Amino acid sequence: MTAPPGATPDARPGMWSRLAVLVVQLGLVLAAVYALQIENRTVFWVLSAAFVGFVVHDRMPLEHRLAFFAVLSVLVTVSVLGFPGGLYLLGVSAVLIGVCHARLALRVRVVILFALGVALCWLRAWPGLGDVPTVVGPVLGGMFMFRLALYVRAIHDGTSPTGGWRAVAYFFMIPNICYPLYPVVDYDTFIATHYDADRYRIYDRALKLIVRGLLQLVAYRIVYYEISLDGLYVNDLRDLVRYVVSNFLLYVKISGQFHLITGVLGLYGFRLPEANHLYFLAASPNDFWRRINIYWKDFMLKLVYTPSYFRLRRYGNLFAIVTATIVVFAVTWFLHSYQYFWLQADWQIASRRNVLFWGIFAVLVLGATLWETRPGRRRAPRTARGWSLKRGVTTMLTFLTIASLWSLWNAETGGTWLLMWKQATKGSLTDVTVIAGLIVIFVLLAGFGWGAATLETPQADREALPALAARGARRAAVLVGLVVIGAPALWTALPAQYGDLGDHLHGRGEAPAGFALVQRAYYQALTKGNDRTAVPWVTPPDYSHEWAVFGPQKDFLQREYPRSASLTFRGQTLTTNQWGFRGHDYSLVKPPGTWRVEIYGPSDLMGWGVGDREVFSTPLENMLDSAARAHGKRAEVLNFSVPGTSLAQEVALLQDRGLKFQPDLVLLSVHPYELWSLEETFHAVQMFKWTIPDTGLARLAGAVGLDADGRGSPAALRLIEAPVEERAFRWAEQLTAGTGAKVAVLVVRMPDLRGDFNLATVRRAINASGLPALDCTGIWDGKVLRAYRVSHQDSHPNPAGHLLLARCLYDSLQAHATALGVRPLESGR
Repeated sequence: MTAPPGATPDARPGMWSRLAVLVVQLGLVLAAVYALQIENRTVFWVLSAAFVGFVVHDRMPLEHRLAFFAVLSVLVTVSVLGFPGGLYLLGVSAVLIGVCHARLALRVRVVILFALGVALCWLRAWPGLGDVPTVVGPVLGGMFMFRLALYVRAIHDGTSPTGGWRAVAYFFMIPNICYPLYPVVDYDTFIATHYDADRYRIYDRALKLIVRGLLQLVAYRIVYYEISLDGLYVNDLRDLVRYVVSNFLLYVKISGQFHLITGVLGLYGFRLPEANHLYFLAASPNDFWRRINIYWKDFMLKLVYTPSYFRLRRYGNLFAIVTATIVVFAVTWFLHSYQYFWLQADWQIASRRNVLFWGIFAVLVLGATLWETRPGRRRAPRTARGWSLKRGVTTMLTFLTIASLWSLWNAETGGTWLLMWKQATKGSLTDVTVIAGLIVIFVLLAGFGWGAATLETPQADREALPALAARGARRAAVLVGLVVIGAPALWTALPAQYGDLGDHLHGRGEAPAGFALVQRAYYQALTKGNDRTAVPWVTPPDYSHEWAVFGPQKDFLQREYPRSASLTFRGQTLTTNQWGFRGHDYSLVKPPGTWRVEIYGPSDLMGWGVGDREVFSTPLENMLDSAARAHGKRAEVLNFSVPGTSLAQEVALLQDRGLKFQPDLVLLSVHPYELWSLEETFHAVQMFKWTIPDTGLARLAGAVGLDADGRGSPAALRLIEAPVEERAFRWAEQLTAGTGAKVAVLVVRMPDLRGDFNLATVRRAINASGLPALDCTGIWDGKVLRAYRVSHQDSHPNPAGHLLLARCLYDSLQAHATALGVRPLESGR
C-alpha cells in the first residue's frame, strides 16, 4: 500500500496541534454521549475504546495500522460478547473466511457457504440450542449476511487485495458489535479509501460525520417522544398527517447511526462515502432510492442490477432496464426479510405489507427511471442551487408519496391502514389551514437545489492548521451545547414544565409511538440493539415478581388480590379486605342510610405505587361522607380496581362480586389506551380458553382472534373497538337493571402521554350507549406531569396525582348529582 504524503507519522510543525484539535472534539463527543445518554452504555464503552485506540493508531507506521484496527475490533467485540459467545463468533468467522479463501472453484465455495448459511440459520432459529446462538446471532448476521457476498466477489474479481488483517478488519469493524443493523460497506471501497488522502483531512471529515450522527440521534428523540404516533390511534386528519410524516421521520435514527459508524471508521483512515444524503428532499422516487441508503443501492447495483442488465441487454435496452429493476426489488424484498430474521429471529417474507411496499416502490422507481431516460429529455445538473417551483412541488409530492407508502409498510394490517385514511374526513378547517401552511413552507425550502451525495476527491496535501482548528471550534461549540443540554443542572434550573422535554432528550419517558401495542415498524424493531449486549443507561423496572401478588391466571377475571392481607407492593403498604379488594372491610349488606359507589379500573385507580390512605378513593370517600353527614346520611366508596383490568373485565367483576354489595352508582373506567387493555384480555381468552360471561362480547372477541405470532390482534380489535365497548356498556346496564343502581363512565388518563390515542372511539361508544360520562382527563392540563408521577420510570399517579383525581371526581359527581342520584350532594335530601 502506497501512502499519500502526510499519511505517515512525522514530526512536522503543527502535527501535535492537529492531533490535539481532534482529541478535544473526541472528548466532547464522549461527554455529549454520556450527558444525553445516547443509545446505551455499550455504545459509550465501545466509542471510548475506539477513541483511545485512535490516538495510539495514529502514532503507528501506516503498514501496521490496519492490523491494529483489526485486533482492536476483535478485542472489543469479544469483550462485549463475553465467553462463550465471543469464542463461538470467532470460530464461525474463521470457518466462513477460510471457505472464502479455500483453493476451490467459485461455485464449490458458494455452495459450501450456502450450506453453512442454512446451518447457521437453523442454529439462529432453534430455541432449544441455548443462549449462545441467540446472543451472537444478530452480531454474526450484521457481520456476514451481506458483506460475505461482497468479499467473495472481491476475491473472485481480484479487484482489491484480500485475506489476512484486511478480512478481519472488514468483518469485525469496531462499531459492528453495537449496531447489528450495519451499513453494507463495499469491500473494494473499504480498501480503496483507506488512507487515500491526507490523514488529518480524513479525520476531520470523520468528526463531521460523528457530530452529524449525534445530532440526528437527538433529533430522533424529539420526533419519537414529541411528535410520533402509532397508526392504531389515528382519529382525525391531524392525527393522520402526524402519523404519516412522523413515522417516516423516524428513519433519522438509522441515518444517525450510519453517520456515527462511518465517522468512527474514518478515524481509522477509511474515507467512506455518506450512507444517507438528504433523503427527505428527494425530487423523485428514483432520487429517493439513490439517497436513502446509498450503500444498499450500491450493493444492489453491483451484485444484482449490473449483472442482470448486461445479461438481458441483448433483448433490448428497455427490456433489460425494466427486468433488472424488477429483479433488484424482488431481491431487496427477500433480503430485507432475511436481514430481519438474523436480527430478530423472525421472518417477514410472507407479509402482505412487505409485498405491497416493495412492489409499489419498484413501480415508482421504475416509472421514474423510464421517465428520466426517455429520449430527448434535458437533465438539470444535480448541483444546481437556484430555487425552482417545479423542484419544490415535485419534492413535496415525492415526500408525501414515500411517507404514505412508508406508513403502509409499518401499519399493523391493511385494514387498519385503510381505517386510518378514512379518519381524514374528520378534520376541521383549522387543521386543513395549518397543514396547507406546512406544505407551502416545505415547497419553499425544497425548491432549492440541495445537491447529490458525492465523495470528495482525495487530497494528499495537508490542510492549514487554522482552517482545521476553525472547523473544530465550530463542532466543539455544538458538542458543548449538547453537553449543556444533557446536564441535569440545566433542567433543575429551568421551570419545572420543561422537565418532560429534558427526560425525552435523555431517552426517558413515555412516547406515543412507543405505546404501540405490537411494534411492527421494520427499522424500529431492528435498531433496538441486542437485548443481551446493549446495556441500558438506566435499568428498566422489573415488575414480574410483583405481579405474583395477584395469584395465578385462572378465569376471565384473570387477577385478584389475596384476601385479608397486608402486603408491601412497590415499596408501599397494600391492605386488602375479606372480600378481596383494596381497602378496609365493608359489610356485604349496605347499611341503612348509606349511599354506596363502586369504582372499577386498572392499576392507576387501584393505587399502583402509593399507600392505602393515598389512593384517590380514600379522600373521595371522605369528601362524599362529609357531604352526606350534613344530611344525616353516610357514603362509602368501594374500589374494585385491579392492575391490568380491561373494560370487559370490569363489567365481569361487577357481575361476579360487585352487585352483591348493593351499589347505588357503578363507575366503569376507560382510558385513552383502552385498546391495549382489551387486546391483552382477548389474547388471554384465546390462549387460556377462558369463557367470557357475556355472549355478545364473546362473539366479538372471537372475531378478533390471534395474529400470526400467536399474540392478540390489536389491529383486528381496532376495527371493532367501538362495538366492543358499546357491548360492555350494555352488559353493565343489563346487570344493574332492576337493582336501582346507576351506571356511569369515568374517563381518565395517567400523567404520562398527552395524546388522545383512541379517546375519540371511546367517547363515541359512550355517547352511543347514552351513559353519563365523568371526564377527568383534563386534570393534568397545564401541570408539570413529572410532579404527579410515582417516579421517572413509573407514570402511575403519585399521592398528589390521586388527590387531583379525587377532587375532579367529587366535582364531577356534584355536577351530575341529580342525574346520578348522588344523594350526599343533592340539597334537600
